[in-house]
Amino acid sequence: MTALLDSGFLYATADKSDRHHKTVIGLFATLSDDLLLPTTVLVEISYLLQARLRHDKMRLFLQQITNSSIQVEPITKGDLPPY
Repeated sequence: MTALLDSGFLYATADKSDRHHKTVIGLFATLSDDLLLPTTVLVEISYLLQARLRHDKMRLFLQQITNSSIQVEPITKGDLPPY
């Protein structure tokens, strides 16, 4: 299976004061699925970490993503609904 990561989940992993921090850390440790991180979410979570937890937390997060098996995926026109 594949799990799609979102900014709320990722933010809670980084912010120890977040009320969901312990829960998501525990869940994250048990995931054996392929983890996908859309580039749009990467931009959003980077901004949130920078704005709320400071630049060094954002840089640490990006380093952890780079050194992990999380797949960063671009958004393409095919991902958008037809209009």
